[in-house]
Amino acid sequence: MKRVQATSTTIVALSLAMIASPIPALASGCGEDAGGIAAHIFDMSDSDADGFLSPDEFANAGLERYGMSFEDYDVNGDGAASVDEYFDLFDAHHPPAEVI
Repeated sequence: MKRVQATSTTIVALSLAMIASPIPALASGCGEDAGGIAAHIFDMSDSDADGFLSPDEFANAGLERYGMSFEDYDVNGDGAASVDEYFDLFDAHHPPAEVI
C-alpha cells in the first residue's frame, strides 16, 4: 500500500512540475517532431511514392481533415501537390517553436 501511495505522490509531483515548467518545444509553436510527423503523413499519403500527391491520394488519405483542400496544397495548379508545396504550406501554418 505504501508503494502505491509513493508512486501516486511521484506521479502527482511530476504532473505539477510539467504544468509549472512546460517543455520548451511545447510552450509555443510546434515541437521539433511536427516536421517529422508531417513528413510521415506525406509519405503515407503518397501511395505510389512518386514525391507528389494526386487529388485521389489526397482524398484517399483523408487529408482534408486537417482543414485544407487539395487546391491549397497544389499552389502551382499542375494537378499534383509536390513535397515542396506540401511543406511550404505546412511551414506557413506551423511556425517553429520558440525556445524559452
